[in-house]
Amino acid sequence: MAWRISTSESFDTLENDRIRIKTALLGAELISFQINHPETGWTKLLVNDDDTNPQHSYWKKHAPFLFPIVGGLQDNHSITTDGKVIELPNHGFARISTFERVDHGSDLDSAWVEYLLTFTQDSKLIYPWDCTLSIRYTLTEKKLDITITIINDSTETMWFQFGWHPGFMAPISGDASKRKEVQIILPQGEHTQMGVDKECLLTGENREFSLSGNLELSDVELQDTFILNMETFDNRFVSLYDPESNIKTTVEFHEHPHLGIWAVPDAPYICLEPWQGCDDSVEQTPFDKKFGITAIKPRQADCRTISTIIEY
Repeated sequence: MAWRISTSESFDTLENDRIRIKTALLGAELISFQINHPETGWTKLLVNDDDTNPQHSYWKKHAPFLFPIVGGLQDNHSITTDGKVIELPNHGFARISTFERVDHGSDLDSAWVEYLLTFTQDSKLIYPWDCTLSIRYTLTEKKLDITITIINDSTETMWFQFGWHPGFMAPISGDASKRKEVQIILPQGEHTQMGVDKECLLTGENREFSLSGNLELSDVELQDTFILNMETFDNRFVSLYDPESNIKTTVEFHEHPHLGIWAVPDAPYICLEPWQGCDDSVEQTPFDKKFGITAIKPRQADCRTISTIIEY
């Protein structure tokens, strides 16, 4: 398999004759994911695919990473039980930070590119730990693996959340009137929907339900963000199946226990968001007691992989 890799100051492309991705150094964000479909040719899978400056009213992103928080803090402010102050914008600072490309290459079966973000004096003003975030993309013919490594470079225990926020075309054709025809597929069994208010803050009023088919969501439920706690599932995945194109996109997130599903009405996409943690609760807890918060001991690392698999 012959891979082609191109790099520039702002973007990188990995491709062969069947699949192609484009990534940005800003946010280490995936901004294009395309397959060479036997019937339709090069087919775009991401919302705003290959648009380097999207200005659509419904969303201006592609697939940002959420770090060191998922969602928001009340008034963008929190504090740990030992008095450390955290002042973070919605979804944290990784998505608005410029990463450094530290590796890229290919072999017979795959191509890859890796980005690194290290703490700065500015970041320590809003997040009080020294840390390093590595994002590594590995592309094969029908699968994209994203390996996330978070390193605590400080001398104290560090607390973080992490998420991925990709928006996939639904339907692939871009006809928003057909979005309801796209099937949302989850593991079958007993699920827990997490209750949130209009600000997406956790209310603690969760709902248990049994799923034996596809997940049916209204535009209102999508716009309010439908959140699942999938800690009880070992096989964590969510799929979008577009019957018109016969393309199935599956996101596997075995090391992330939570899932957000979101879209605005009358727009041709659905976001499938693997998370470690969620927004603040209505009754805010200390940062280190936040729902889904994870600790890393000094000089230790946390490594996880999210996979996207394309079938057609």
